[in-house]
Amino acid sequence: MVISENAPKKAREYLDKGYNCAEATFLALVENNASEELLKVVTPFGGGIGASRDICGIITGGAMGIGFYFGRTDPNDLETKKKNYRLTRDFLKWISEKYAKKCEDIVITDNFKGHTEVCLDMIENSVSFLRNLILTNL
Repeated sequence: MVISENAPKKAREYLDKGYNCAEATFLALVENNASEELLKVVTPFGGGIGASRDICGIITGGAMGIGFYFGRTDPNDLETKKKNYRLTRDFLKWISEKYAKKCEDIVITDNFKGHTEVCLDMIENSVSFLRNLILTNL
């Protein structure tokens, strides 16, 4: 599977189409490889998980993107689990150094109808980082 070089811009386009931050991040990373059912699973993570303004959907969508490429199906596959956790921690470390992790600290408004410039910058930079992280570890 290849993640498009245009994935960061695609994430922003998905936001413009009305997808939430978790959906847009996830879709940009997996594009046509995700089923409708899988995309439905991502929906509740927008707006800081259920619009609660908690952990940013870019983070949860990014973690799900990592899981898409490096997740496991066998509960005894500890090496895959360790790799997935390591890559997710790498993403969390990177994002923590650049942005707030809680939606309430990023999005100023309560309506969740638009995204701030910080959100737009954050999603493009995060998808770019995730793309490189994923491709270098496949």
